[in-house]
Amino acid sequence: MLTFFENLENRLALPGDSETRRKQKVAALLAGVAGMLIAFVTVPFYAAAGVTAVVWLQFGLGIFMILPVLWLLKRPQEYAFLLFFTAMIVTAHPWVVSFYSGGLQSGTFHSFWTIFGPFSAILLLGLGPGAVAAGLLFICLIVATLLDPLAAARSPEIAQSIRHFLGIFNMVGLSAMILIPVGYLFYQQEEARKRADGLLLNILPAPIAAQLKLNSDLIAERYPDVTVLFADIVDFTHLSAGADPAEVVGLLNHIFSEFDDLADAHGLEKIKTIGDAYMVAGGLPLPREDHCEAVVAFGVEILTVADRFRAWNGDSVCLRVGIHSGPVVAGVIGHRKFSYDMWGDTVNTASRMEASGLESTIQVTAEVKDKLGSLYEFQERPPVFIKGKGLMTTYLLVVPPSPAPSDAEHAIPV
Repeated sequence: MLTFFENLENRLALPGDSETRRKQKVAALLAGVAGMLIAFVTVPFYAAAGVTAVVWLQFGLGIFMILPVLWLLKRPQEYAFLLFFTAMIVTAHPWVVSFYSGGLQSGTFHSFWTIFGPFSAILLLGLGPGAVAAGLLFICLIVATLLDPLAAARSPEIAQSIRHFLGIFNMVGLSAMILIPVGYLFYQQEEARKRADGLLLNILPAPIAAQLKLNSDLIAERYPDVTVLFADIVDFTHLSAGADPAEVVGLLNHIFSEFDDLADAHGLEKIKTIGDAYMVAGGLPLPREDHCEAVVAFGVEILTVADRFRAWNGDSVCLRVGIHSGPVVAGVIGHRKFSYDMWGDTVNTASRMEASGLESTIQVTAEVKDKLGSLYEFQERPPVFIKGKGLMTTYLLVVPPSPAPSDAEHAIPV
């Protein structure tokens, strides 16, 4: 069923149509088909009531409703004109039927259908066309009130059971006609909202996305203790030299997609990718006590992931990983293509740990080593010169060797 509506939407859509207008066209088509069916359904009941004029009016309305439906399918660019013209007819027609049924006192409540004209115009076109249709409704109401004594004097003899049935049918039918386009548009709006929320959550952490939707002011916060990890593919420039662009992007996508899954599994926040580098943090935007343990465990696992991959030229894929813990400032920057980012000495130091690290190793600072205690074994390096820091004592986390990758894991599909 959803595929049917999607195909219908694609058929009616024009290149310049907004997402809302595309949905409105489908809703208008559904309302037109429903209106046509309801008009034909009432014909035998008005015939049984002996109101010949109304029989022809309802039959004529049913035939008329076929025309804009077919016209819209053939010429969707005339949607606004077709819907506005149909809304005006739908606004005036119920008053004519009401007059021939005995007027406002007839008990058939057919005049209720006039509400659908302004309603559909507002919902499917906008306030301007809706106001015009509402003005026509008001004029029709005045005329019907003035002519009501004449309509009552000409009131046909309608059996009480049929009169009651028509009154109930017209009220229920009108409700159904209102619910059809409203229900369809509401469902589509909810689906669009879910897709938009999903895209937003791919850019921002869930708490930040929720805050941004409520308040578009500057979002920034200081976190006293987080752990930041940088991972970089060693000599990626050499690996990608002469490679097909699709192969380069495909390899990075496969590797970083697995990193994304691991970050989610460990409850970490992916901050961004920078070329062939990957940045992740633990302890924000929701603080947690074990952020350092979670980030280091993630670092160990991504080394294993990288070992399973081979580049298009057969070379192995190796990582350098650097980790540091400390205070940061994090927030959302930009009004277009905004991003959630982090700043501070902790970020810079973590980046330096990666840049000065060794192939297939995790280099950490003394702060990280102290937080982990005896959970891991570390190898102290001779003092390393760190840009902006001078000589620093750093530590390499001793990671057990990964199992050799199978042949099936050597080839990376692109």
